[in-house]
Amino acid sequence: MEFTNNKPIGEFLKSLKKKRFSEIYISSPFISESGSKLFADFVDKRKGLTIKLLTNLNPMNVVFSLSNPVSQLAEFERNSAPIKIRNNPHLHAKLFLVPGKSALFGSSNLTRGGELLNDELNMLLTDKTKKEQELIADLYKWFNDQWENHSFELSRDELKDLNNIWENNFKKIQKSMYEFIPEPRLGGDYWQKLKKLMKKSPWKREDFEKELAERSGKGKNNAPNNTSQKLFFLQYLGLIDCDQQKVKILKKIQSKEEMFKLLEERAALPLGEIIGFLSDRKEANYTELTDNINAVSENNRTACIEWLISLGYIKRNAKNRRNKQQDVFSLK
Repeated sequence: MEFTNNKPIGEFLKSLKKKRFSEIYISSPFISESGSKLFADFVDKRKGLTIKLLTNLNPMNVVFSLSNPVSQLAEFERNSAPIKIRNNPHLHAKLFLVPGKSALFGSSNLTRGGELLNDELNMLLTDKTKKEQELIADLYKWFNDQWENHSFELSRDELKDLNNIWENNFKKIQKSMYEFIPEPRLGGDYWQKLKKLMKKSPWKREDFEKELAERSGKGKNNAPNNTSQKLFFLQYLGLIDCDQQKVKILKKIQSKEEMFKLLEERAALPLGEIIGFLSDRKEANYTELTDNINAVSENNRTACIEWLISLGYIKRNAKNRRNKQQDVFSLK
């Protein structure tokens, strides 16, 4: 019996490595693709498992993409393990359980935040002592009660209907949300600067801000770019955590391929669309590029191009200082 807050779900799975079992029970109100993938990778190595998943797919959670039902199902269904999903629209409890073997309960959802980013509090139980065995048995009874008496099963068709709700509404909400998310650019040499910053942790906040602001260019009315917005964007990407005194590096990304994937998945920048568009022609100007990508704002369109230049995927062949729409680009 121990508290575990450093990759708690990973610790739970590690506790099962040498044990034989046929079922895993999960209670998680929110589930992300990265969270479900963590379990799916584990299930890949096990044969004959049954997964019971209790979650909270009330419409608000789905619309705001706190839980995307079809992405969850797709991750689990890529394995041979059968999965049953039941919905409790009032569920808030988090539990990961193998009856008679091991249990993790506390505050962590089956999400990237619950595993890596948030300050969570979880208790890990194994079958080492009689007291732990009794607690695991009590948790098993709780799960069965929730499963039988406080939830209802979702069919594949119902999951697809929920996914349609998500697709029809979340993109509209996402477009509004981007009005509050800073422009995802960090200055002229931001990729090289970012690699340098991620080599060290922790930073004094004032030193980190100074390095981040260096050569960042000027904003409107010749004012320096807002460093706090840059910090917010790095936190939004899950790369840093900061308070008034220090900045902690959460994820050290040193390859352009990793950064490319993170910007596409987390910041929803359609970088691949630009590369695909340019691969079919020798070069294109700014207007041609941005008219053919699915970006939610003008800031994001510009950010896509600048990130790709910074990462070394494309190059600017001609620059028009008076009208950026006439800048010309090609694959590097």
